[in-house]
Amino acid sequence: MHAHETTLTPAVETVDLTVTGITRDARLTLPAGDHITLAIEKSGTYYEHELLHAVSTLPRGGTFVDAGAHYGNHSVFFGLECGADRIVSIEPNPVTFAGLVRNLEQNGLADRATAVNAAIHESWRRVDIDIPEWNPGPENAAISNTGMARVEAATGTGTVDAMPLDEVLAGIEDITLIKIDVEGNALGVVESGRATIERDRPILILEALSDDEQARLVEMLVPLGYRAYGPYNWTPTWIWAAVA
Repeated sequence: MHAHETTLTPAVETVDLTVTGITRDARLTLPAGDHITLAIEKSGTYYEHELLHAVSTLPRGGTFVDAGAHYGNHSVFFGLECGADRIVSIEPNPVTFAGLVRNLEQNGLADRATAVNAAIHESWRRVDIDIPEWNPGPENAAISNTGMARVEAATGTGTVDAMPLDEVLAGIEDITLIKIDVEGNALGVVESGRATIERDRPILILEALSDDEQARLVEMLVPLGYRAYGPYNWTPTWIWAAVA
């Protein structure tokens, strides 16, 4: 497994969880008290498990791409439950990236996984990481929500490399699925991977933060022969499949 080294890895208190899957258990090490961690602790299974169960019924094998991989919840599922021959896990936040690498390794996926510490963007080449302030309601016990992290244009030299999706996937063939969860720039990431998408016509898993973002994705993908199914998840996430 290839990982870009970084010096920005402050200590984070973590918990080790057993996650019940469709065919086997997984082990995830996650930040203590985080929104996603608490959701997994409560359910006993993967975060966004309804979406992932639907994905498990789709074509298997080939390369699964996880853009915005966070701590690897989806990447681990792709490796253990979807028969992925190869996983490309892309995560810009250096702290989260370190946890991603650990979770891929401890689930026996290191030989099939390529972990990339970078952001996907259609034009930026360096970015900074921005984590919005977390202000949950009184019914939410989470002390953080690291899944909200997003990238912004670099000030100065920037923190992390950024590049188009086509560039990250250069030389990788047989792409079965691309999942994109990048907190508001799904359209830009899809556009930056257009050559790969038109070549392999993979299944696309796309989070849309607004009706406008979804409408623009429809504008782009329907002419390419894609149809949207869903939505799934709290933040609307659609499964796009090429039907023509």
